[in-house]
Amino acid sequence: MKALAEFLVDIGYHVSGSDGDPDPAAVQSLSRLGVHVRKGHSSSHLQPRPNLLIYSAAVPADNPEREAARQLRIPQYSYIESLASLTHSRDAVAIAGTHGKSTTTAMLGQILKTAGTECSLLCGAESKASRRSGWAGTGEVLVVEACEFRRHFWDLHPRIGCILGVEPDHFDCYPSLADTERAYHEFARRVLKSEQSFAGVPPTESKTGTLILSKDCPAVRRVAEGLSGQIRTFSLHDPEADWRAVPDIRSSGQIHFHIEHQGTISESIFMQVPGLHNVRNALAAAACAGELGMSLPQIVAGLQQFEGLTRRFEVRGEWRGAVVVDDYAHHPTEIRATLEAARLVYPKRKIICLFQPHQLSRTSVLLTEFAAALSQADKAYLLPVYAAREQAGKEQVRLVEELVKRMTIPARLISALDQVWGTVQTDADKDAVFLTLGAGNLSRIHYDEFERVE
Repeated sequence: MKALAEFLVDIGYHVSGSDGDPDPAAVQSLSRLGVHVRKGHSSSHLQPRPNLLIYSAAVPADNPEREAARQLRIPQYSYIESLASLTHSRDAVAIAGTHGKSTTTAMLGQILKTAGTECSLLCGAESKASRRSGWAGTGEVLVVEACEFRRHFWDLHPRIGCILGVEPDHFDCYPSLADTERAYHEFARRVLKSEQSFAGVPPTESKTGTLILSKDCPAVRRVAEGLSGQIRTFSLHDPEADWRAVPDIRSSGQIHFHIEHQGTISESIFMQVPGLHNVRNALAAAACAGELGMSLPQIVAGLQQFEGLTRRFEVRGEWRGAVVVDDYAHHPTEIRATLEAARLVYPKRKIICLFQPHQLSRTSVLLTEFAAALSQADKAYLLPVYAAREQAGKEQVRLVEELVKRMTIPARLISALDQVWGTVQTDADKDAVFLTLGAGNLSRIHYDEFERVE
């Protein structure tokens, strides 16, 4: 929603909005663009009367602002309806997958901007460099993050669709991995079979879409079964993939790599974002950029200028000698990747993890996997489950108590955000790294405690 607001401001709209519990950083960022965000929802927020109301999937039909809009006959569109409309009118690239969507979307946007194209972008996270999640360019290309929640990505109309990886998640929508794979298969089928005339392409040159897939994910390979059309692949391991990267992990913990495509090898690339998972994200972005006509030198230049996203291995500062790193990781696979990156970047420090589980359903189904992933740290603290889209209750604490029991490292529950720094202070020293992980409101603990590193 933040990215969409920024996009609309860029094309000339006056935008305002509301949130039940607005994030201070998002409010500050939007206010710089003239977007006023109010706390709470009220029919009075529709004064002066807007031309259009756009709501997120978290806002129900009985929301007072939506009810007031109905009475005033103000048109209403969901976020996904708005995004789908934009992908209809532009030459769209949609980045899908269980992990890495925001980073890959932003990497592709950086490649295109560095190459001088006037692309537009809508991303689920904020750029460290610009403090924006979205922007509107004058060109035809639009890069969007495509979420599988409630099968929303079916509504998009991209010329290029990319699937990074598929794992069990969103258990309120997909009871099994097979259900998830069927949803991705349909997304892929729609990309390949779309025969619309894309924006900027004369009707006589209209063509079907292109699908870009990871060959390193077994579930993605299953998703691709039975599909035909323009399919490109990327991999860190498979020599038959169209786009390949061979990482070289240095003794310093830095990762350098080359990109190989059609017999051509790029110069060595060193990115400002750590972790092998980001090499794979970069390779996916490169494959998408190549399909849009970018050369290998242009791709390399863009990747090396990419500074990363907020809440994606973001170093917030130092607290009593310890380095504090904030990350959005809220799935066992993401937690493992973040911990591995921390070990590479800080090989001689103890890793202390503070985790806020996100959603009761995800925590319950993946309890064993969460315990194993978190146990890769040296010590862990856990907060009650952030019950997004679910009714809060005793399960928020009970599930975490069970999670603590299953872990193989020292671990304990912290009952509230305002108790975090007082609880962990005995662990703070120059030999420690604090990782704060989660997709809820955990990141709010950083704003008042120490100065942010810019």
